[in-house]
Amino acid sequence: MSTYQKLANAVTTIHLFWVFALSGGLAVALVFPWYERVQVVAATSTIALQLVMRGRCPLTKLEVWLRRKVDPTYQSFPSFIQYYLGKKLGINVPKAAGGIQLILTVLASWTLLFVK
Repeated sequence: MSTYQKLANAVTTIHLFWVFALSGGLAVALVFPWYERVQVVAATSTIALQLVMRGRCPLTKLEVWLRRKVDPTYQSFPSFIQYYLGKKLGINVPKAAGGIQLILTVLASWTLLFVK
């Protein structure tokens, strides 16, 4: 396995952790109120980065770049969630699912922080 392949796999692992941390962070914030601000910062910074990157997640872009270093014919995918749920697990996921999930997470995070 090449260094680029190992790095791409590491990016995928970090990305998966980040998706679970954002999604599960809402539950953590309900149990530990001090975590609310961490959740809001994480969710807001994630969506801000995607806006700066014109809708593409920087981790997805990095993973695709690394995988193309190993295999120049590697097919790009619209989103991390769509690729790994759809192609790897066979679950039909709409193209906008990742973005919708992220927006809902941000809205829920801000709501959790300010509505009590």
